Amino acid sequence: MVAERAAGAPALAVLALALAGCGGGWRAPDLPPAPPPREVPPRPTTPHTPAPPPDDLEQAPIDQPAPDVGAEPAPPAPRSAPRGVAAESNYPIPRVWEWTLANGVHVWFRRSAGAPGQFVLRAAAPGGWRGLTGGAPADGTAPAGLRTSLRADETVAAAAGALSELPAVIDALAGLMAGTVPAGAVLSPDAALDAALAGASPDARAAPAALAARFGRPSDFRVVISGDVAPDTLIAMVGPRLSRLRTAPEASIVTADSAAALHAPRPRAIRHAGDGRGRRALVAFRGAATGPTAERRPDQVRAGADVLAHALLAAADAGPGARRSVAVDGRSITLIFEIAGDPEEATERVLRAAGALALADAAVSRARGAAVDAHRREVQRPEGWIEWLRFLSLSAADPRAAQEYAATLRAVPVERVRALAQVLLDPARAAVVHVAD
Repeated sequence: MVAERAAGAPALAVLALALAGCGGGWRAPDLPPAPPPREVPPRPTTPHTPAPPPDDLEQAPIDQPAPDVGAEPAPPAPRSAPRGVAAESNYPIPRVWEWTLANGVHVWFRRSAGAPGQFVLRAAAPGGWRGLTGGAPADGTAPAGLRTSLRADETVAAAAGALSELPAVIDALAGLMAGTVPAGAVLSPDAALDAALAGASPDARAAPAALAARFGRPSDFRVVISGDVAPDTLIAMVGPRLSRLRTAPEASIVTADSAAALHAPRPRAIRHAGDGRGRRALVAFRGAATGPTAERRPDQVRAGADVLAHALLAAADAGPGARRSVAVDGRSITLIFEIAGDPEEATERVLRAAGALALADAAVSRARGAAVDAHRREVQRPEGWIEWLRFLSLSAADPRAAQEYAATLRAVPVERVRALAQVLLDPARAAVVHVAD
């Protein structure tokens, strides 16, 4: 360390001489004196005249305080109701909208991208051929491919297709509600099954006045639509077309008389000539739910019936192509099974399974899982949402029930499934339709 300091001493001495300079000290260099400040003559001024305010604005007073730039922005002005709409509700979680039109028509819509550029529509009103003079089952066709059906307790119109066809379908529906009678069509297997459930013969045909009476009551209708379209665009299309309709004069023919002559002992099976969709059997069971749950939580009743339907499909070994539908309308529950193949053999398997269904805990657990899987597939399609919107419009359930339905299915107790089986699965009361082709 001492050697390092000694070696650095000459360098420090040289640095000190450089700082000291040759004259024995450092002084600042001489600078020229600063020039005197230049005088600038003042600019001439002219008085300022403010511009007049626009005609549609009021001039603010001079002593108005400056705006608070940190204040919250003013809320946007409320959006005016679409034309023809008296009330609307929006449920963002399942993307469901509900509108009540000025004449009482209810419209439910679910925006679905499962089928891009497509739509599915179903319009229904309570009341069918029962209670009408000349009432009987009837199917028909209206312009734009709108299919109509007069069921025992419901009047239905349905269509599906490209979004470009939707305005024409809405126009056809408006004409139907205005009293236009649709052209007659061959009774569908679904309508024949509904007649069998009501204990009526599907061979009778409704009088045109009966159709006009039921379709001519717009305020009774619930229109449910699912498709890939913006809700504002949809209601701008539907609202003006349907809100101007009024009850048709022909609706006055509705009476309290029932079509007693149509009623007969429920047939073992109704034979249908076919609709081009292949040979199959349609088997339906109907019953009434009891207890407080049926009134407070219709979604739980539906879930229990759904699990029961899947348990029956498994017991009947119905195969992957089998279809089931569950309808809950108040306390009324309807299970419908559609089994492809030989109608006689398919019917026998379903009825035998219904009469001997053993609902062990393990079987119900498997049925819960199958119901959850089926629900997840169905809500990916507009057709699946049509069934949900129909249920929501009938039951007044919260639309979020559709979003939470998988959890509701998993929580269905075994006791509820067994109780519903006792109410619904009576083979002697089943309605059956055999489709020939």
